[in-house]
Amino acid sequence: METNAVNGNDLDRLRVEYVARKRRLAESDIYSLFNRASLFIFHQRQEAILRLLRREGFYPLSERSILELGCGSGACCWNI
Repeated sequence: METNAVNGNDLDRLRVEYVARKRRLAESDIYSLFNRASLFIFHQRQEAILRLLRREGFYPLSERSILELGCGSGACCWNI
């Protein structure tokens, strides 16, 4: 058996943890941009992405087509 494989017990444990996490954070603003820490992280991420794009010659973006993959809702790239 492969040691990196996720077995049923691990999946069950993760499911239970995600339900508990959802319950714990139900009334939380942990990811809200009204949370100063979350806003700071958001701005830091945006600045890093823009620096990377400029450094790699992808500026200006107005003449480019962009395919965004793997960012969930796309929020990371939405404002760019």
